Amino acid sequence: MNNQEFLEFMGTGLTSGDKEELKMRGYGVVYTSELYKNKIKNIIRKVAPSYSVKVFESMIDHGMIIPISLSKSLWDYLKKRKEIKVEKNLGFYRPSDHKIYLLWEPIERNPKKNVMIEVLFHEMMHMAAVNNTKVFFNVNKVPLLKYYFYVYSKFFKVPKEHNRAVMGAVSKWVENALMIWERNNNGTDKYLVDFVNEFDKYSTLDRKEIDRKQKMVYSAWKDYKTNYKTYVDDNELWEYFDNAYLKVFKIDLKKAQLGAVEEEILLPSGVISKLAAYNPNLPYVKKSLRLTV
Repeated sequence: MNNQEFLEFMGTGLTSGDKEELKMRGYGVVYTSELYKNKIKNIIRKVAPSYSVKVFESMIDHGMIIPISLSKSLWDYLKKRKEIKVEKNLGFYRPSDHKIYLLWEPIERNPKKNVMIEVLFHEMMHMAAVNNTKVFFNVNKVPLLKYYFYVYSKFFKVPKEHNRAVMGAVSKWVENALMIWERNNNGTDKYLVDFVNEFDKYSTLDRKEIDRKQKMVYSAWKDYKTNYKTYVDDNELWEYFDNAYLKVFKIDLKKAQLGAVEEEILLPSGVISKLAAYNPNLPYVKKSLRLTV
C-alpha cells in the first residue's frame, strides 16, 4: 500500500505525551488518547439524540467505544475493503473484543459531524445483536418480519391470498435460523432449505424459475461469508432487498447515502443498523440501544 498516501492523510498525529497504546490483534499497535475521548464526547453532546448521550459517554468511559488514530496496518486493511473509502470510514464494531472503534482522523476531517453519530448507532445495533440475539430479535421483530416478508413474497411472486401462510414461514425462518446465523452460522442449512421449499406451495412461477430463484437464495446466505465474489455478482435478490427499504421503510438507500453493502441488507442486525443510522429515534432502535450496556 502507498505509504506516502497514508502519511499525507495522517498529518502530524499525536505527540508522544498524548498517546495511549493499544494492541489490536491483526492490526498491530494503535493509539488512543484522553484528547480524542473528550472531543468525541463533545460531538456526541452537540449532535446525538438526548436519550443516547449518557449511554455513549458511559461506553467511552468503560472502554467499549474507543476513538483511535489510524495505524498503517489498519489503513492497509481498510484500503482492501472496496465497499467504502478508508478516508470515509469513521468506525467499526469488532465482535472479537466486543468494542466499537472510532477512527479519529476521518472523523476530524469530515465536516458533517452527524455522520459520526450515524456510524455509532449503526455499529451499536451490531453490538446489541451479539449481546443478546434473542432479545434483539424480539425488540425488532415487527420491522424485520415486514422486511423479509416483502423481499421473499415479491421474489417468488406469491399472490395475496397466501400472505398469511408466507408470513408464518418468514416468522419461523427469522426466529430460528437468523438467530443461529448471527451467532456462528452453524445449524442454519436445515432452516434455509425448509424455508425456501415453502415457496413451492405458493409461488405462481413455473418449476424451472422457482428452482433458479431458490438457488439464488441459497447462494446469498451461504456465499456471503465464504465466497464474496459469488455473493455479490449476478444475484437478482439484491434488487428486492433494496426495494424493501423503499417500500417498507420509505428509505431510498442511495439518496440517504446509507449504501447497499449486501451483507448489511441480508442480515437482521444489518437491516436494523441501517434503520438506526437513518432514524435513531425509532422506538425499536431506542430499545435496542439498551441491550449494549
